[in-house]
Amino acid sequence: MKFAAGRRFPTRRYPYREPESGLALDTSVDPLNDIPKASFVRFFLGRDDRPEAIETADVPKHVNDPFAQLILAAGFRPLTLLDILDYLNQATGPNAVSGQRLYRVADGGQIPWDAATANLDRHLRLVVTRHRGEEAELFISSAPPFDSAEIFLQVFAWDPVSGAYNFYERRRGIWSWAGSSWEAFDPQMRGLGPFDSHVSGAPVMKELKLPWMHWHSQSALILDNILAPDDPLHNDPFYHGSELRGGEDLELIVRAGVSRWTRSRFDRSISGGMLKDAKLFFRHILSTTTVNLVTSPQQGAFLGDGEMLRLPTSFFLNSDCLLDELGLPATIGRPKSPGTFYLDCLTTYGVELKDGPVTLARDTPFAFAVPEPAFEDRTVLAELIRRGALSRRLAASLLMVDFTNPVFSTRREKLHRYIPEEIALDGGQTLNDSFVAAVQASSEAAEPGSVEAEFLTIWSANPAAWQDPMVAAIESYWTNLLQRLTTAAGFDEVFRLSESRRRQFRKRPLAEFGLTLAVAAKLEIPVPLQMTEKARVIPNPPTEDQNHAIV
Repeated sequence: MKFAAGRRFPTRRYPYREPESGLALDTSVDPLNDIPKASFVRFFLGRDDRPEAIETADVPKHVNDPFAQLILAAGFRPLTLLDILDYLNQATGPNAVSGQRLYRVADGGQIPWDAATANLDRHLRLVVTRHRGEEAELFISSAPPFDSAEIFLQVFAWDPVSGAYNFYERRRGIWSWAGSSWEAFDPQMRGLGPFDSHVSGAPVMKELKLPWMHWHSQSALILDNILAPDDPLHNDPFYHGSELRGGEDLELIVRAGVSRWTRSRFDRSISGGMLKDAKLFFRHILSTTTVNLVTSPQQGAFLGDGEMLRLPTSFFLNSDCLLDELGLPATIGRPKSPGTFYLDCLTTYGVELKDGPVTLARDTPFAFAVPEPAFEDRTVLAELIRRGALSRRLAASLLMVDFTNPVFSTRREKLHRYIPEEIALDGGQTLNDSFVAAVQASSEAAEPGSVEAEFLTIWSANPAAWQDPMVAAIESYWTNLLQRLTTAAGFDEVFRLSESRRRQFRKRPLAEFGLTLAVAAKLEIPVPLQMTEKARVIPNPPTEDQNHAIV
């Protein structure tokens, strides 16, 4: 793996990417073309027609995070990752961020180099965090060579004045401020620039849980055997430095960063005992704004004869929210299936990793990689309850709608229309009354099989024992599921569902690399699939905005 300065790396989704990005181009002209090198500009993709230069003296009027304070406001315009770190290391005073940690991530980080994979881009990147204490104040993302002024270089950092993260990128020798976390919700900017992956303005670590697939971690190290014999990284002291940590450490930092931003969102949105912009918060409860990726803790390549494959619970049920956060006392066991069922599916359906011109007949390093509900959704749920906007009963009732499909539920998402713009912070009683009344008043409420009818059935439980039918439904579903997983036919359905959800994930900008998830090349899935309470997998009729085949 030798790194040229202009190697392909699909970062922000600009329409005017350079050809080596590997992305399709249109005829747009890059707005930075006429900007002098070493400039600092504001350019909010979707809102701004052209970059706006920010003079050094004016930096504090716009941004006040450590990158802005210690580098931009000081007149420095570093071009490389190493330059940024040099400036940060020289900084003193209360704004300094002297603590440093390094993290490796590579979607092909478990594929050793050999002649057959010499041309495979393993997408090796480095994340650097800078700290005053345990909480990270600044994040830097780049790739080798670390002294390159051309390789992608992105920064986001916490601004205590605005109460948000600011997002920056160095491109064409120019530093651009691409927006703050607040811009993630601007209709003109939603899904553009940094918000193609930081969908809600929060830090992102796709593979957030053990075994932290693709990250250098205690579960799997990213070793030098992925490098070409003459790769200079073999002897790079920075890359092999003592500050290297594992994904298990970054998980804690990212969780803290998501929580920090979520608290700030609520602080700004609460006034006079009311939560403003409630619909934005409830997108986290009722729709799939973004996801994390989760896997079995086992590596498929090392499954032994007769070994059972442990499957991620959150693929089948939003256990993080329903059981852990809301405390529904359902008793469920870890879903498991004979490993041979999984290995047979890999062969039957031609599972492969593909990136650019290279195709490898192999699975991801950890088995059964799938999308799961995002951690940021659970964080918003907890804060809605803590702030008194949402009752536990209504939260559980909403999440129990189509509960066997914890992600990509077009059915549950339909309930979002009944959420008001503002909610009283009274423990959720006003919302209970207004939401239920709105659903009851809808024309769909009387339609058998409608999502409104499903919700009202759930809500009709005895208020003194509202958890009981939910627990019974979960446990009944789980009994059906565990039984299905003991049969080859049952597991085949589950594998098809997992591939369907992977393909839905791949349609999102967060799916940046071909190696992130394997592809079942011989498996046709004309429409998305869904799980029923009988643990059967059936087609999910697409809505008008999803009227496309997943193939």
